[in-house]
Amino acid sequence: MATAAISQTKHPERARQRDRLFFSGMALLVLIAVAVGFARTYFLAGAFWAKLPSAVVHVHGALFTLWIALLVAQVSLVASRRTPWHMRLGIAGMVLAPLMVITGFATLIGGIKRRFAPSFVLQIITAQDILILCLFSFLIAWAFLARRDAPTHKRLVLCATFLIIIPAIARWPIVGNVSENLGVFYTSVNSFPALLVVYDLWTRHALHRATIWGVALMIALQVAVPVLAQSALIGHTIAWLQRT
Repeated sequence: MATAAISQTKHPERARQRDRLFFSGMALLVLIAVAVGFARTYFLAGAFWAKLPSAVVHVHGALFTLWIALLVAQVSLVASRRTPWHMRLGIAGMVLAPLMVITGFATLIGGIKRRFAPSFVLQIITAQDILILCLFSFLIAWAFLARRDAPTHKRLVLCATFLIIIPAIARWPIVGNVSENLGVFYTSVNSFPALLVVYDLWTRHALHRATIWGVALMIALQVAVPVLAQSALIGHTIAWLQRT
C-alpha cells in the first residue's frame, strides 16, 4: 500500500490518465453488455415502440437505459477534463437513481401479478431483483455522500451499475437458459467486478475500500438469492400480490 501511495503521489497525472482509460473502458463494456442483453427485446425492437407488457415497463427500460448513457457521458466528461460539467450532470444521476428503484419495484410487482414466469423461476427473479434494487440504492447513496472523494465515488457508481446489468447478462446469447448454464452466467456476471479488482491490485497494490464493499455485496447477493427465493417471505409475498 505504501508503494502504491508513493507512486501515485510522485506521478499523479499518470495515475489520473490510467483511471480515465480504465473507467472509460469499463463504461464501454457496460454499454455493450446492456446492448447485447436487451438488443432483441428492446433496442432492435424500437425501444419506445417495443412490444412491452405495460407503460411502467417502458418507463423502467427508458430510465435504466438513461443511466447507462449517463455513465458513459460522465466518464467521457472526466476523461476530457470537463469536471464542472461532470459535477452538474451528477445531480441528474442522483435524481435518476431513486426513479429507477421505484420503477424497478413497480415493474417487478407487475411481472408477479402477470405470472410472467413459472413459480420457481418467479421466486428466483423476485429475490434477485429485490436484492439488486436494495444494494443499488445503498451504493448510490454512499456514492452521493462520497462525491468529493473521486476514487471512492467512481468505484461505488461502477459497482452499483454492475448490479443492475445482471438482468442484461442473463439475456446474453451465450448464457441462454440460465438454469442450464449457471457457470457461464456467474462467470460473465463476476468478470466485471473482477476487472476492477485486477485494476486496483495493479495500480494500487491493494483493494480500495469501495471495491471491497462492491465485490463483497455482489458475492453476498449471489449467495443470498437462492436462500431468499426459497423463503416463506418471498413465497407469501408473491402469493399475496397475485391475489390482489
